[in-house]
Amino acid sequence: MNNYSKKNIYVPFLVFTMCMFILFAGTSCTQESEIRSVAKNYLKALVDYRLDDAKKYGDDSAIQFLEGQQMIIDTWTPGQREEARKNLENIEVKITGVDIKDTKATVKYEFIKKGKILQSENLYLVKNSTGWKVYESM
Repeated sequence: MNNYSKKNIYVPFLVFTMCMFILFAGTSCTQESEIRSVAKNYLKALVDYRLDDAKKYGDDSAIQFLEGQQMIIDTWTPGQREEARKNLENIEVKITGVDIKDTKATVKYEFIKKGKILQSENLYLVKNSTGWKVYESM
C-alpha cells in the first residue's frame, strides 16, 4: 500500500469519527438542556405553590407526591397559606449540576433567596416515552 492509499482510508475514517463525536455531543447537550428545563420548571412550580403545574413535569410517583402535598395544604388556614407563600416568595431556583446515566438523571439544585442558599438537594428524573419526568421517591 502506498502513502496515497493510506491517506484515502485515513481521511474518511477521521471525518466519520469527528461526525459521530459531534452527533453524540449534540445529543448529550440537548438531553441536559431538556433535563434542566424540566427540573427548573417543576421546582419553580413547587415554590410558587402551583402544584397542578408541577404535575406536568412529573411521572406517576411525582403526581402522587404532589396530590399528597395538596391534601396537606388544603388543611391549612388562609393565614397559614399566606405565611407559607410569603416565606417562599422571590425564591430563585438554580440548577448546579446534571448527571445523566442512561434513562435516569440526578439534578443538583439550590433554592436561593436574597443571595442565601436556603436548600441544596438532588432531584431525580427518569426518561419515558414522553420525555424526561421528575421521579419522587417516597
